[in-house]
Amino acid sequence: GGVPGIENKVRGYVNALAKDESKGSLINAAEVSRGTSRLEMNILTQTINGIKIWAQAYYLVRSGYSEEALQLITANQNHLEATDRTFPGAFQSYVSSPDRRIPKQIRDTLLSDFNGHVRTNPSVDQFKYALYKIVGRFELNKKTAKVASTTEDWIWLNLALISERPDDGPQDKFTLEDFGTAVQSYGADRFDQRGARPFAWFNLLLFAGQFERVCHFRLMVFVWETWKMLT
Repeated sequence: GGVPGIENKVRGYVNALAKDESKGSLINAAEVSRGTSRLEMNILTQTINGIKIWAQAYYLVRSGYSEEALQLITANQNHLEATDRTFPGAFQSYVSSPDRRIPKQIRDTLLSDFNGHVRTNPSVDQFKYALYKIVGRFELNKKTAKVASTTEDWIWLNLALISERPDDGPQDKFTLEDFGTAVQSYGADRFDQRGARPFAWFNLLLFAGQFERVCHFRLMVFVWETWKMLT
């Protein structure tokens, strides 16, 4: 039941994950003080105004609904912690920007907040961490997040951090070519150790813009499958 729409679908999805504490999908940050296991603490989420706002906003962005995520953040901005009050404005700049980049002044303010209460906070909402990271393109030397636990999520996070601006400084530089180089450094075995999911590596190469290697890999698979049929 309920009103159809992406917002309600995402809310239902997040609430369903929150009930699955046995797998450590989502737990309330308050559980940390009650002896929550290390596995369950893998991903923490925060309830604000009765809403798991950071988790819902993250999954809306993850699903391609940044405008809806902005509406959610804006509607509840008065309930955010004082240390997060600069995020709605930064997020609005991010959503409004054609290349998803925010002005330097706004980024510097958001970076100060990120360093002050997000980056090194052991009990931080991991969805909030991911959103700060994406909006500000922070810690590009660490292109991972606890909420990006699958290969698909990891690919998406890296693609979300990519920028092709020629004026990016060394610390802000992360292009599709850089992502392709990183993918190559891991190698196929990292994503398909037993050869059971060959197209996982194929898709990863494709997303990373490694088209020549995609063709080579597909040819090798074809040769291997043909050899198995003939032997």
